[in-house]
Amino acid sequence: MEHTLYSFVGLCLLFSAVLNVDSASPSGRTPPPVNTPKPTIGTPTLPSETSNPPIGTPTPIPPPQTSKPPAETSKRPPQTSKPPAETSKAPPTMTTLTIQTTTHKNNIEDKKINLKIAHILEISKIGHIVGNTEYDQQTAHLRHIANLGPESLQLKLQAYDKFVSYNYLRLKLESNLHSRIAVVESYLIHKPLSKKCKKIYGKQRKELMAALNEQNSLKSYKLNLYSKPCRSDSSEDSQHEDYFDWWDWTQWFSFFSI
Repeated sequence: MEHTLYSFVGLCLLFSAVLNVDSASPSGRTPPPVNTPKPTIGTPTLPSETSNPPIGTPTPIPPPQTSKPPAETSKRPPQTSKPPAETSKAPPTMTTLTIQTTTHKNNIEDKKINLKIAHILEISKIGHIVGNTEYDQQTAHLRHIANLGPESLQLKLQAYDKFVSYNYLRLKLESNLHSRIAVVESYLIHKPLSKKCKKIYGKQRKELMAALNEQNSLKSYKLNLYSKPCRSDSSEDSQHEDYFDWWDWTQWFSFFSI
């Protein structure tokens, strides 16, 4: 028993010697011990700022960083200096609507007056218009006014009214002249007249016929002048006939002095 125990101890020592030989450094020297700083006994060590907080203390949550805006808000909003296409035009104001309404109304009235001018020019081609200088001037002026634009509406209305008045007076005077000419011709044909009265009525007829193609003012003047009857066709009243001839010439002088 003791021999077995000694054998076991001997084996253990042998095994221990082998392990020491394997763990030794190649140079056969033992490496110097590492100097490990030893804490000073009795000096309290303060925890560092970066040390972990004690267990059980709530960890504060840092606030979100605001120095850099979120990615979705980093882009600039679209410029609004230029409105969208559908809202680029300002809504019409009352003044704009009034102007548009007035313009539309003027265009309609302009078309109406142009039609009226064309109509009056067409129907006025009656009576003694050939060789009538005043009629030619009046119609030419009215045609010129009719060719103007809608902005000359008031001028067209005035020119139309003026021509209507002129043409009405022209036709009326021509009608009165024809009536007086018919009376004078009746005297010359059917009434026994003295030589002097025949001369007077013959002159009246000639002047009244010429007045048909003259201007309205001359028509009216001659109609008044040559509508007076011969005062007498007897020889004893010849002085009145001479007076009539003299009065006739004085009326002509007064007309040319106007």
